[in-house]
Amino acid sequence: MIPSRRENICGLLILFFCRCVPVALLLFLAACSGVRPVRAVGNLTPERPIVLFWTDDVRGLANVTHITPSVWIRKSASDTGDMVSEQSYLLGRGITPLKWRGGKHYAERSEQELTDYWCGAYEEGYVGIAIDEFVGWDIDQSVNEKMGRALVAAKKRCPELFIVVWHGGPLTPMLAEFYRDGADLVLLEAYGGAVPVLWLLYSHYLAVARRAGIASKCLFALGINDRDEELQSKPWKRWANTPEELQAQINWVRENAPEMPGIAFFASRAGPEMIRAADRMAGEIYSR
Repeated sequence: MIPSRRENICGLLILFFCRCVPVALLLFLAACSGVRPVRAVGNLTPERPIVLFWTDDVRGLANVTHITPSVWIRKSASDTGDMVSEQSYLLGRGITPLKWRGGKHYAERSEQELTDYWCGAYEEGYVGIAIDEFVGWDIDQSVNEKMGRALVAAKKRCPELFIVVWHGGPLTPMLAEFYRDGADLVLLEAYGGAVPVLWLLYSHYLAVARRAGIASKCLFALGINDRDEELQSKPWKRWANTPEELQAQINWVRENAPEMPGIAFFASRAGPEMIRAADRMAGEIYSR
């Protein structure tokens, strides 16, 4: 599917405003443009919803299905490390381990080098990777185009490798097309406190995903950073750091994007109580 002229224009406008306009003005413009939370057609949620965490410890979690980034493979009895992050241990618990792989951090690499790098994890024995990250903010989309082509090539070369993409910023029609052919799961980063004031924009990302036919393999990734004490005094940098805030966000996603097969959490700076609360609430809300 080739993005329409209208979609491309909307995508470029969002890129410009997200990069150049203060948040308050951005929200005003979004509201005036008529963007509203959109409803899904159908519900493709599987019997066991996906609950993905960026965290180092799955102990005490009952609903987690995927984890990143500290995954490793024990190749001999002499290999030592935290077994709770070891691939065979996680697979034995029914959890898909995702080896961290850089994305925009390695933007200087060529298309072929990126493909080799991402597929290298499969050749080392890993069953899945999480690419950190693709970024929709940039006005110059040449890097994303290169990374997108490399992503599709990696999936074609290693079809059995489970590829997850972390995506920050607006979801552009171009990237959505690459994700359709190259990713098994796309994590749309949606970090903020309470029900974020930017949900209007998140609704737009969802609309782009639906038009590209990939909404059923997208998840909103919610942020938790309650363990970072320095950020708690800066409201604009606080994420969903109370059970009430987090539950409101999960409920919003479940109601407005029922075709998404689950939920994700970026919890590298989250305390153990909030991680357990996220796991519990995801299980409860997605079992309804």
